[in-house]
Amino acid sequence: MASRTQQGAGMNKVRYVAPDVARGMALLGIALANVPTNWLATHDAAHSGFFGGTGPDPSVLEKVLIVFQAMFVHVRGLPMFSVLLGMGVGMIVGSLWRRGYTNLAAKKVVLKRYFFLFCFGLVHLIFFFPGDILTAYGICGMVLALLIGCGDRILRIVSGVLLGLWCVWCALGALMIFIDGPGAPTMTMDLFYGSVEQTYTGQIRHALGILAGHAFPIISILPMILLGFVWGRERVMEDVDRYAVRLWAWVAVTVAVIVLVGVPFGLSSIGVLPYEWEPAFAILNQAFGRLTGPGILAAVMLAMRPVQRRIAEGAPIPGWLAAFNALGKRSMTGYLGQTIILFPLTSVFLLNIGHDFPIAGQMALATGVWLVTLLVAWVMERHGIPGPFEKLHRTMSYGREGLPRHYELTPQEIERGPARTRYGYKQKIDGTWQLALPL
Repeated sequence: MASRTQQGAGMNKVRYVAPDVARGMALLGIALANVPTNWLATHDAAHSGFFGGTGPDPSVLEKVLIVFQAMFVHVRGLPMFSVLLGMGVGMIVGSLWRRGYTNLAAKKVVLKRYFFLFCFGLVHLIFFFPGDILTAYGICGMVLALLIGCGDRILRIVSGVLLGLWCVWCALGALMIFIDGPGAPTMTMDLFYGSVEQTYTGQIRHALGILAGHAFPIISILPMILLGFVWGRERVMEDVDRYAVRLWAWVAVTVAVIVLVGVPFGLSSIGVLPYEWEPAFAILNQAFGRLTGPGILAAVMLAMRPVQRRIAEGAPIPGWLAAFNALGKRSMTGYLGQTIILFPLTSVFLLNIGHDFPIAGQMALATGVWLVTLLVAWVMERHGIPGPFEKLHRTMSYGREGLPRHYELTPQEIERGPARTRYGYKQKIDGTWQLALPL
């Protein structure tokens, strides 16, 4: 049997449908979460401001929608995207290794790619959307570049320690609320909740303040990104059957979080449990909701196995998945497309639309915006048009010609001798340096 390296060098490029479908669907959850917490953030509602706000006596429909959001929307799409980002970096690094890149050369490629993502996010955050996540993703991507040479076991330990610290910090904040009342850790909740500014200059000042405190979102998402990075290097996406037990375990963790944290979060937001507990469960959801990221992605990967097998045999993507897949392939364009629509629509200093919408209206607005991006992505896919932001990012990262198929060692690398990589090492064969079989 050929080695993984030989297989990787000779195989045709495979596009895995699960991550694109997951991204396309998760963008709906991100829109549903961002509309009430950022674009139309309501701090003066009698109850449930985190979900769009209600009066003192919410309707049955409002109660159902609040519990639905608590279970399936808030802190669900973001951690899944975080795992996918890490997995994407891992798969990129694997591809670079199979092309003969050394660890140092691979680090430079990844650093450049995520530096430009950071730049995209910085512009987005400061001038358009203070709730931006691309800035944090760019920083985490650059951190990952520095960790390329670390082993999987070390990365899992670092991920576990960071996640443990985050959960403990949040749990202490929640405990203060349960003991002393909802006024105790107000600063903790402010980290998770946006504000609507009355002027554009006020929004920029608010965004700069968020940027100054960016350590918190980075700490909260980096563990899942590290886990995804390990999954990418292990090539989990390429052999879902082999890793099925692990993936099902993560699905079980996700169900547990939804039931044990999401449900009480929703019930405390509608008064079935004491309203005073709502901020505490919101903080717990911010902490343990991160654990749903791997599980949601795992569920999609497991569900897409039959589709992926048919695609590997030459079948096209099923029509019912085509639009989700198209949007997932253009997820940056879809994410920034939400801002292109919602920034002028909801800004108080522009059209000022939606701030008096009830929860159902806010969810309809978010869904409508997502449907527009879904339709645009589907049309672009039908006409073979790449996402404009993806194309720009790729060109800035890799140049117009893209990366070379085979990496040529520099004179300094040749002078240093064999350069070890995960897949093997460089050795001189017939006068040229080539990638040998895995060690």
